[in-house]
Amino acid sequence: MRIYYQITTQDPVIVSQSNATTNNHNTCDFIPGSAILGALAAKLYPELADQQDTSWAIFHSGAVQFSPCYPLVGDEVALPIPASWHIEKGRPIFEHAKLNQQTVNIPSVLYAREETQYKQLRSGFITSNGDEAQVKMGQVTKTAINNESGTVELGQLYSYSYIEQGQTFVGWIETPASYQSLIEDALCKVTRIGRAKNTEFGRVTVTPITGKVAHPQALRSQLVLWCMADCEFLDEFGNSCLSPSGNMIDPLLDGITLNIDQSYIRSHTMARFNQKRQSFDSQSQVISKGSVLVFELNGHTPTQATLNKIVTSGLGINKQFGQGWVMVNPSWYQTKQLNMSSLYSPLLVEPVKPKKLVDDHMLAESTLLKWVTEQQAAEQSKASAKEAALELLQVVAKAYESARGFNSLGKHLQVGPTLTQWNRIGELVKADIGDWKAQAFEGEHCICKAKNDEFGWGIEWQGDTGYTNFADTMSAVLAHHSTAVMRLFLEQLCQYDPSTFDGLKRFKAYLSTQSQGGN
Repeated sequence: MRIYYQITTQDPVIVSQSNATTNNHNTCDFIPGSAILGALAAKLYPELADQQDTSWAIFHSGAVQFSPCYPLVGDEVALPIPASWHIEKGRPIFEHAKLNQQTVNIPSVLYAREETQYKQLRSGFITSNGDEAQVKMGQVTKTAINNESGTVELGQLYSYSYIEQGQTFVGWIETPASYQSLIEDALCKVTRIGRAKNTEFGRVTVTPITGKVAHPQALRSQLVLWCMADCEFLDEFGNSCLSPSGNMIDPLLDGITLNIDQSYIRSHTMARFNQKRQSFDSQSQVISKGSVLVFELNGHTPTQATLNKIVTSGLGINKQFGQGWVMVNPSWYQTKQLNMSSLYSPLLVEPVKPKKLVDDHMLAESTLLKWVTEQQAAEQSKASAKEAALELLQVVAKAYESARGFNSLGKHLQVGPTLTQWNRIGELVKADIGDWKAQAFEGEHCICKAKNDEFGWGIEWQGDTGYTNFADTMSAVLAHHSTAVMRLFLEQLCQYDPSTFDGLKRFKAYLSTQSQGGN
């Protein structure tokens, strides 16, 4: 029995990649199954104090599996990008939130390796039709407090990265039918997960939903396993194994062999904290999510029942933490060129629509609720303006980069509008002049004038639709945006001078941190 649920972050959520005490805690860009297991254990352990056999079966035996929670895009769960996917160096991985059409599955194009240099896609999530699933991240710096004096503890500064609030993820729990109602009831009671739950982090809403997964298809000569989560295997001596044999996948598959040349296996080391012993367990090596294992069948023909068992039961050990989840024989592996409209059989769910807390007439009558609604609208407007400003900054950075590269100008030369010229536009916007767009882009005496400014507003490069320059590009991009967006845009842009080589470099570094959710 598989229970699907969606989890929405009401506050930022911190789920560290490592439990080690370090200055900077790197956070997962998904919610691990171990976090859900721990949250349910906190709810059920007191209720099962007299039923230790039941608590052991649910949380320790592996009979109940807690999958990782991945981002929800529409009605589809986005999955980790396969490690065998590569793209030519220098090309962007995504274009307009869609996977680049030039992305290839390397085993199908081995012949081209000598002609083209590829880079591996090592992170991120993608849907079955090639849409990018962006998980918004943030970072905060804190300091420890001395409990006796109530003052800041000297030398105790640390940083957290976190998953921002307002995002929805989907996971599932594989459980025997006898535990289904118990787990569903406890699942709805989960309100906080992750670290720092006693401060402003960790508040979530968990809601059971319905979902379905397609049955795998058999291939003639190979068995392809795409790791949806980390997988951990042990050899006959009890040591970690990163190249599993056929009988580690299923006893009926003894005799199939791992094709090292066509497999793409990434790994990492982990050590879980044992609450009972108050110490870390021994380190173990696991195959990272996104890895692709290709087995040669050597004449064996797996039955449909065996393939279904691999999908539902998973592989390896520690499946109660969400490890061992794989997809069998994904359709993207069977074609030389990736089909962006059908990369794999999607994991479809029916998302829950948020319920109204009060009726519309009550909302209109309540002054407090009216104020709350206005504040929420203001926050949404501010977030939209910030996102629009970031998109404008990225367009400006690309324009500077294109102009400098196309004209092959040296590092010592200024290329494009200078900081002083941007500040002139900023003065118009700050003064809230109604016709600032006309003064900036229209007429003989406008600020953004290509004439007589060969290396500034008038510098040209080859764009997607032909030759263009800064004046024409910025006029088309900036003219339709509101004053609020322009103020945010110019406030951030005018901290740099991208017309210089070093200024552009710092500007691009800043945009990179913003795109990754940094502050």
